[in-house]
Amino acid sequence: EGLEGVRAVVEEALYCRVKRWEIIAPKENFFSQFDEAYARYFLETRERRSIVARSLWEKGLSRHVLNAAELERRNPRWLPEAMKGAFRSLIILFDDKVAIISSYDALSAILIRSEEINATFKAMFDALWIGAEPYRPPKK
Repeated sequence: EGLEGVRAVVEEALYCRVKRWEIIAPKENFFSQFDEAYARYFLETRERRSIVARSLWEKGLSRHVLNAAELERRNPRWLPEAMKGAFRSLIILFDDKVAIISSYDALSAILIRSEEINATFKAMFDALWIGAEPYRPPKK
């Protein structure tokens, strides 16, 4: 619970063993609402640790056009329109863990360490990934 609890879960994800994430990010999420300094720390640490991801985003999530390095690191796709608003928490799958991070307003996070639960979430992620469309920058 609280800001320190959320940060502890984020730190766990940033220092993952495998350095690979699957992410489902709603348009409004903890990182889009938190202060820029922490968001910068998050992105810089992720880059320094060479963490790559497959990212599922709601359309309109990116505020800027991703460069080639960001595209390779984040590997984003757009969630199907039918999923718009369905995810209200950020989900990060890594190692044998599932991190679920609420919005900044709710300030709570759950970290589950279970190969079985991680595999279940990964199966759901893979099903969404198949139906997701390749990233193209949002039209301004």
